[in-house]
Amino acid sequence: GRCVTEQRVLRCDDTEHDARVDRDACRRGGVRSMLCTPLFEAGRCVGVLKVMGADPQAFDEDDQYLLSLLAGSLGAALGRQIVLQSLKSSEEIFRTAMETAPIGNALVTLDGRFLSVNTALCELLGYSEQELLAGDFQSITHPDDIELDLALVERCLLGEIDRYRMEKRYFHKSGGVVWAHLSVALVRHGNGEPNYFVAQIQDTTEQREIERVKSEFI
Repeated sequence: GRCVTEQRVLRCDDTEHDARVDRDACRRGGVRSMLCTPLFEAGRCVGVLKVMGADPQAFDEDDQYLLSLLAGSLGAALGRQIVLQSLKSSEEIFRTAMETAPIGNALVTLDGRFLSVNTALCELLGYSEQELLAGDFQSITHPDDIELDLALVERCLLGEIDRYRMEKRYFHKSGGVVWAHLSVALVRHGNGEPNYFVAQIQDTTEQREIERVKSEFI
């Protein structure tokens, strides 16, 4: 109710110390942290999306941003009377929302192959969906950035970190270079074993060009 009233994403870092939540109910459900966002379609609230974690402080600003992207797509879907029951799993819900996201999104295997890519990523890099799914991120990464990217992937697989962010360059199909802000999170199986990566790729080429021009002018 509070989420709908305030019309914004709400985050609880620890249910044991947050007066907004039902502590006993959270204890019964094994919930220690959560994100909750209203789903709007054409300015009308059509539902609420809640994500819960078993550990305190399981979510950060990146998770809030990702949830807001999911909320926009799911709100539109509910507004078109596409019920959630028609989606067989949470991964399918994510895939549906990912496809309509305004920035590049991809699901990536542990060895770097693309499992799924959205239209925004195809448009950003100039490749068709089939071309990206036939390859891996290593082949379109600038050689000066691949070592750091792979090192961060390895740290995720070793359990040292579960997400990372970096600025990197991708090769556009035309032969040019695209600068992007990359955010990656590792998704695990229920038993804790690594499953796949979720990647968000936001074009920063124009921003970098503006900064370069400013620097040269100064």
